Amino acid sequence: MHRRLAFALTAAAVLALAGCGGGLVEVNGVVKLDGNPVSGATVTFITEDGKQSYSGQTDASGNFSLAGTGNKSGVAPGTYKVLVVKSKPIEGAENMGPGSPEYQKLMEKHSKDKTGKKIGGPGGVAGPALPPSSAAPVVKTELPAIYASPMSTPLTQKVPPDQQPVVIELKAKQ
Repeated sequence: MHRRLAFALTAAAVLALAGCGGGLVEVNGVVKLDGNPVSGATVTFITEDGKQSYSGQTDASGNFSLAGTGNKSGVAPGTYKVLVVKSKPIEGAENMGPGSPEYQKLMEKHSKDKTGKKIGGPGGVAGPALPPSSAAPVVKTELPAIYASPMSTPLTQKVPPDQQPVVIELKAKQ
């Protein structure tokens, strides 16, 4: 009797530690514009209510991996709107480390419009954590603007995905 109870408790502990049912799912993908890889883009998966988002940066081959708060790898299961934004590099930031005070000052300067008003979402960041109904300012992007807003993007993705890598195909002309 004690062996069965011990086995049952051990099995329950193993399942709980494995994160059965509620764990994060690793999501990797590639972004293409008219069939060509897109480097330097930010990919964001955002929930319909805008309360949760996961993002990643594309490399030179258009590949990305998503992470959430605190850069924790993986995405919670669900259906997401997909945003893809590529901003022009900020002149002068090439040789600065992201944690340096100079970099922070430069980012603060570039997170404001010509009148000094903050642009984008919280902290001047584009899109993530903004509810789809929010009247956020338009984000500047080198990609078609339709993919930059939760209100206009035609892209959605189910997690866990049917296949990996997830291929995000963008079209230059809609």
